[in-house]
Amino acid sequence: MSTKALFTPQDEFSRGILVSIAAHFIFICLLIFKAVMYPSEPIRMERAIRVDMVGLPDKRAQLPAEAKTEAPPAPVLEEKAEPKPEPKAEPQPEKIALPKPEKKTEAIDLKKTKTAQTSALKRLEALKRLQGAPKQVVEAKPANSAPIKGNALSPGSSLTGIAKIENDDYIASLDDKIKENWSLPAYLENANFKAKVVVYLDGRGMITKMVMTQSSPNQVFNDKCMEAIQKAAPFAPPPDRLVNIFAVDGFEVGFPE
Repeated sequence: MSTKALFTPQDEFSRGILVSIAAHFIFICLLIFKAVMYPSEPIRMERAIRVDMVGLPDKRAQLPAEAKTEAPPAPVLEEKAEPKPEPKAEPQPEKIALPKPEKKTEAIDLKKTKTAQTSALKRLEALKRLQGAPKQVVEAKPANSAPIKGNALSPGSSLTGIAKIENDDYIASLDDKIKENWSLPAYLENANFKAKVVVYLDGRGMITKMVMTQSSPNQVFNDKCMEAIQKAAPFAPPPDRLVNIFAVDGFEVGFPE
């Protein structure tokens, strides 16, 4: 049998791993042996030395006198400048001393001071007299009230007793009749619109005026409300004691309530 059949690919892979591990182990042992037996020399830290190959101007001035080999510069002949003529001083005007103003002493007028004091005293006395005087209390008389007529309901007055019952029943009958004549298109039946109308009636139940106090954003809805009131008219005559109220104050109809 051949050796290729004895060793499978897995055996060859594991054998290679073992050889690699053994080689690394031997390499690490050699490094440790070298570090123990042959220690490296310590690193010496020395100061750096700066060397200037070309002398700089500021450094050249600090060298001793012997090191200077340059020739001294040639003397420069200075030309004597001719003296300029001094400008003549202009004559200044002489200062004239002005006389100092004398302090004026104002004379005190005794008569004026006396009159001012007397007027102030008179004012104080007048104030004291006013403060000591008794205060006058003026009582306002009540105005003559207008006579109230008996057995007559003034417009805007609150109703009580039988009059209130008659008013509520009459308004309920009017509201029922108006709602019977109120109809909306199909597209407005589920709309959440509201409107209020105040209706004024005469003694025969005829409409004298209609005022929309609260309108909806839809004009068709508002027109249907006014149309329902007009279709329901004429209404039954209001009770005799309530004729004045429905003519002046009217009654309010809410749509849909």
